[in-house]
Formats: sequence, structure tokens, C-alpha cells
Amino acid sequence: MIKNITAMPCFYLMALLAVLMAACSPVPFNKVEIKTDNLIAGKSIGLLNCRYRLLAVNDTRPDGSRAGGLGLNKLSFAEPADYVKAQLYKAGMLPANASDGRNVVVDIKHVYLNQNNVTKIPTVVYEVQINESDKFIIRGQIASMNWNASANEAYDAFADAFQSANAQLITKLNKSCVN
Repeated sequence: MIKNITAMPCFYLMALLAVLMAACSPVPFNKVEIKTDNLIAGKSIGLLNCRYRLLAVNDTRPDGSRAGGLGLNKLSFAEPADYVKAQLYKAGMLPANASDGRNVVVDIKHVYLNQNNVTKIPTVVYEVQINESDKFIIRGQIASMNWNASANEAYDAFADAFQSANAQLITKLNKSCVN
């Protein structure tokens, strides 16, 4: 009888350890490659009021294609430079071989998505130089509710962050136009 009494706490201890081990086991993540073809451009970023030539859009992110995560989705974003170029060309930016216009170089410094329980925060950071002037920073960062942490939510969040950064850049360039 005494053996059974001491065996019971061991049984409960073993059951507790099994539950803890199951709770601490790794959860598989989904790897999601963000493709620019699937980013839906929302609002207009505006139009340039004077002539600028886009010499380059360089991807200089220190983390490579890593772009954070959302829920169980581990995100990577391999080619944002072409997307940024396309958006800036739509706003009236001229190609590098244009005969005139002020030169613009855009370095993409960060593209990532952070989250907490209720909010997702996509962030896009550019370092921009016009002609040989000092470089300046543009940060597109639009916080929104984290509904179900899906890959589609990540796409929408990145589209909003790029839209914000590109609109800020067009506004800043327009302020430099000489009428």
C-alpha cells in the first residue's frame, strides 16, 4: 500500500513533464516568399512636378531577403528593387538614360514586418540621394490590426508600407522642384 502512495506523485510528476515537453516542442513555421507580382498597389503615390532621373534602386539590406514574420509565417522578400523602380516610374520618374533631370539614387535599407498580439507593423526604409547632395531617410511604416496573421495580410501590409515610403519620396522630391 505504501508503494502505491509514493508511486502516485511520481505519476503526476511524469504527466506534468509530458505536458510541459509537448508545450515546448517547436511549432513549424510556413516560409512565405513575398513576390512583388502579388503586391497590390493601393492609393496613388502622386506624380512628380519636375524632371528626375532614377539612376539606381539598390537593395542594400544587411539581412538579405529576411523580412520578419507574421503569425506562423516566416517572411522573405527577395527582389523589392524592381517593385520600387516600377512604382517610381509610374509617378513620372525618368530612366537613367534620359537627357536631363536631377539624378536620384535610392538604397533600400530595410524591408520587414514586426508584430505583437494585436498589431502588425510593416516597415520600409530608403536612403535617398539627389544629385550629390546629402542623403536623407524615408521610412514607410503603417501599423494596423493583426487579424489572422495570414500571408495575404503580410502582402497587404508590405504594399501599404511601400506606398507610404514612395508617396513620401515623391512629396519630398516635389518640394525640391524649382518653378
